[in-house]
Amino acid sequence: MSVGLTCLVAVHAVMVGTQAGRTADMQWTAQALPKSSADFQTNQAIMRAMSPTHILAVGLILVLATMSVRQWRRALAISVASSGLVISAAILKSALPRPVFDGQALANSFPSGHVAGAAAIAVALVVLTSGRWR
Repeated sequence: MSVGLTCLVAVHAVMVGTQAGRTADMQWTAQALPKSSADFQTNQAIMRAMSPTHILAVGLILVLATMSVRQWRRALAISVASSGLVISAAILKSALPRPVFDGQALANSFPSGHVAGAAAIAVALVVLTSGRWR
C-alpha cells in the first residue's frame, strides 16, 4: 500500500504539478487520439459506455450474479473493491490541487474516472473467477 501511495504522489507531483508533465501529457494524449473520424466515433462510444451509470450497472450485475450462486464473500469483495476504487478516484480528483500555469486553469482529470471504472470492473471480474483462473 505504501508503494502505491508513493507512486500516486510522485505521478501527481510530476504530471500535474509541473509544466513539463502537463506538456508531456498533452503530447501523449494527442498521439493516442484516433486519426480518422470513424475511429474517433468508436472512441467516443467507448468513453460514453464507461460512464459512472454504466460502471455502476455492470458492478451491480456482477454482484447479483455472484450472490445468485451464493458466493457471499465474493459478492462483498466485489462491492467493496469496486466501489472503493471509483469513490477514491472521485475524492482524490476533488481533493488534489491542480496548479495554474500560464493563466490556464483546467479541470482536474487526475486520477481518471474512466480508468478507475475500468479497473473496478477488472477487479470484479478477477474476484469473480475461480481460483484456478486467477
